[in-house]
Amino acid sequence: MFALAALTVVGGQVLFRVRLNDETAPIVASAVFQPANFVLYVVLVAAVYTTGLLLARNRSRLPGLTRFASFGAQRSFGVFLVHVMVLSMLLLPKTADGTPWLVAVLPSPFGTAVAYVVTLAVTLGIVGLLSRAPKAQWWVGRPRPAKRKARAQARSEPGGQSLAGIARNRAS
Repeated sequence: MFALAALTVVGGQVLFRVRLNDETAPIVASAVFQPANFVLYVVLVAAVYTTGLLLARNRSRLPGLTRFASFGAQRSFGVFLVHVMVLSMLLLPKTADGTPWLVAVLPSPFGTAVAYVVTLAVTLGIVGLLSRAPKAQWWVGRPRPAKRKARAQARSEPGGQSLAGIARNRAS
C-alpha cells in the first residue's frame, strides 16, 4: 500500500514537472483538481486507513506508538482550529518592504521547518491550556479532562468508573 502511495507521489511530481515545462504557471500546475491529485488523495486516504487498522490490531505490541496516536487524536481538532491563528501571528511581523519577517530572515526550506515546529509547539500549548478551561468542549472539541485526584480515586476504586465496573459492582 505504501509503495503504491510512493509511486503515486512520484507520478504526481513527474506530471507537475511536465506541466511546468509546458510553460504552465505553477499555480495552475498544482491546482487541486488535477487528475494526478485525485489518484494521490485516494491512495493517501487508503494508506492512512491501513495504518490506522494496523495500529489498532497491534496496539498491545506497540504501546509507545499507541500513546503517540492517542495524544494526537485527543488534540487534533483543537490544533486544527488554532493553527491558522498561530501561523498568522508568525507571519504578522513585516520587514520594511512588506515581506513577512520569517520569510525574509530564513530561506525557504528552513523557514518552513521553523514555522512548522513553532506552530506545532505553540498550538499544542494553547490547546493544552484551553482543554483545561471551563466549557473546554466548545474550544477544543473534547470534554475537559478529569482532575488528577478524581482520576487517581477512580483507578483505586474496584471496577473504576467504566460500565463494566458498575455492572460488576451491582451484580455483587
